[in-house]
Amino acid sequence: MKKSAIILLFFLSGITTCFSQVVISKYFDTKIQKVQYQNWVAGVRGGGGGTNVSIEFKEKPSKDFVLNQLYFRNKKVKITESTDNVYFANLVRDINRRVNDEITDDANPSEKEKIIKTPFPISENEAILEYTYKNMKRYYKISKIEEKEMLMYPSAKPIN
Repeated sequence: MKKSAIILLFFLSGITTCFSQVVISKYFDTKIQKVQYQNWVAGVRGGGGGTNVSIEFKEKPSKDFVLNQLYFRNKKVKITESTDNVYFANLVRDINRRVNDEITDDANPSEKEKIIKTPFPISENEAILEYTYKNMKRYYKISKIEEKEMLMYPSAKPIN
């Protein structure tokens, strides 16, 4: 009797472990047309910098489909809808930002900038899209994200 109880316990723990694992979807529920990212920096000292990621779909995703967040370059950011079929994720970095009365640069980002571990291993030009489809959380790996030329905002004239 004890042996069968132990075997049942191992069997149930194995099933629970399988269900709790995070799995990446190989099939995506809507067609992505293109994904691009563009680094930017403010033209004013201490104005900040970051990366904008745009995800463009061939057509508007169904109401059952909700984009939650994007994992990209050790950051996790919320995704916002721009138009019917274009979504954005804005990664703000501590580059060129005033931190404790000092300006940070590329070589010395702030220690406050948190590095987020992605649910799956990805390379420098890949991202993980976390989304919900029919109330089930899913993940999709986006590869070969196109880089656009860096956007350097012009400096502002001083106020007299």
